[in-house]
Amino acid sequence: MSAPSVSRLLLAPAVATLALILSSCGGGGAAAWDREVGNRNMALQPASSLAAASVPILRAPGLDAKWGAPQMDVAADGSYRLSYKDPSRPFERLVIYGSPKPMPVLTDPPLVSYEDLVNDELTGLTRPQAWETTVILGRSVRWFKEADGGGADGDYWSTEGFSATAADGRSGNYRLVIESITKAAPARFREVGW
Repeated sequence: MSAPSVSRLLLAPAVATLALILSSCGGGGAAAWDREVGNRNMALQPASSLAAASVPILRAPGLDAKWGAPQMDVAADGSYRLSYKDPSRPFERLVIYGSPKPMPVLTDPPLVSYEDLVNDELTGLTRPQAWETTVILGRSVRWFKEADGGGADGDYWSTEGFSATAADGRSGNYRLVIESITKAAPARFREVGW
């Protein structure tokens, strides 16, 4: 048996690493997720109504009553965003995204981003996490922590993308995001409805 070539020895770890990364990123993984979230957010524009939305409007009726009307944004493709904010606590929010297009599939939850002191410098870091689950509109939906809070914001949690069908038979694709300093997830995820 001949000795493996140097190039094969160097290539094997690179291929194994790439396979590991791709296997944990189902459907394009965290990079595709981040890119899609960014693109969708950039396409949204403030609106006075959701008449341009092409999917059923998922809302948080209890927060409408408790916190007031949400900020509304729409995009040319019929997507929308409702942003609910507690008027007495700035770090308590629920954001509902609705779209005719599904989100990329995540096999594993993205890494949690956080800041910590490293060599006396505040440094951005990440750590792995496990999926959490909650029930939204009668179905199990996975969620994850997007980021630990800091001085300027609370902790952020997000559901994965999920589809839902309204009573009139129309369907849409949705994602919910919570910002909170009171650990409101997952209870706040369950506040949505038609």
